[in-house]
This record gives sequence, structure tokens and C-alpha cells, in this order.
Amino acid sequence: MTRDEHSVTLTVYSASLVAAELVARIGIDPDEHWDRGDALPSGSSRTRSAVRYASELPRQVAATEQVSALLRRLFRNAPQIKALSETAETEVTLSVGYFVNESQWQDRDGGFVVRGLGVALDTEEISLLSAKGASFDVDFYLSTDE
Repeated sequence: MTRDEHSVTLTVYSASLVAAELVARIGIDPDEHWDRGDALPSGSSRTRSAVRYASELPRQVAATEQVSALLRRLFRNAPQIKALSETAETEVTLSVGYFVNESQWQDRDGGFVVRGLGVALDTEEISLLSAKGASFDVDFYLSTDE
């Protein structure tokens, strides 16, 4: 990714189901999937199976719009996702990851503040995530200009 880009995904993790079972229950083919035990580049292995759905909009589109589009795409199958989220060993997470350049980081009192980035969810989207048992995660990753 180039600087100032972001990624919007919804991931369903499971400690007990394999990715094929998750896909069968959700009814939508994922953009990415893996199974517990699959190797990671670090040499360790994955501890849970998962299916991941990514926004279909171009990365230059604002994260807020990407979140809305992804939720509309996936939650037409809301009963299936809700049923999975109620399973003790299954977790649903909506993630926004920002890949930012050094000029957007501001040192403040020993910590860092990111300027000019964010994501807004309206009450309907917040209610939808809550009703489906999904968590929401926003991360910032520093990209160097090198």
C-alpha cells in the first residue's frame, strides 16, 4: 500500500470451525480465508480459522464510505452472521487500518497523535454492528517514506 491508504475489512474468526464451514454458514465467498494451523510468514501458525471480507470500493474512497458499503454487502446475510457471533468460539470484527506517513504523526507528551484521519459510523451502523455481536477496531500503521 502507498502512504495515506486504508483497509476496511470484516473478519469472522473461529476456534472450532474451519474456513469452509464459515463460508457455508455465511453464504458469501470471502476475499481471504485461512484455517487454524496454517503457517504464518513468521514461522508460527494461526490459532484460529477465519474468513475475511474487504471493501469492494477503491482504496482512495473515504473509510467511512467503505465501512457503509461493506456493511450493506455483508449484513444482507445478517441472520447467519448473528448466529455465528453467538457461538462461544466465534468472533466478528470490523477493522479499519490506516497506513499513514510520518508527516501525519504528531509527537505529543511522549505519545503520538494522528492528524486528519478518522471514520464515522451513524447510529444505524452502530446498531447493526451491535446487533450482530461485532466488535470495531481502528489501527494506525506508520509507513516510512523510504
